[in-house]
Amino acid sequence: AILSPGGHLVAFGNRQGDVEVWDLDGQKPLARHRQNGSVNAVAFSPDELSLASASSDGTVVLWEIAGDRKRFELTGHRGPVYGLSFSADGQR
Repeated sequence: AILSPGGHLVAFGNRQGDVEVWDLDGQKPLARHRQNGSVNAVAFSPDELSLASASSDGTVVLWEIAGDRKRFELTGHRGPVYGLSFSADGQR
């Protein structure tokens, strides 16, 4: 699990491929996504508008938190992806 930069959201993934984002202030789920394979890592963008998830199927998905939708998917990794992060300015 990872805490958002502002400390108001938490995100986590599991071996079943679920990716969840929770609002800590309201103590309620904000978004739930499904990714193929185990989710090995999640990361918030600095502005807390997006969440990236990395999977054992070799994909990285960028999710829009507020719109509860997939923005895009990076494929082509030859093996599982175990880590990811955003640049400090959120551009990469």
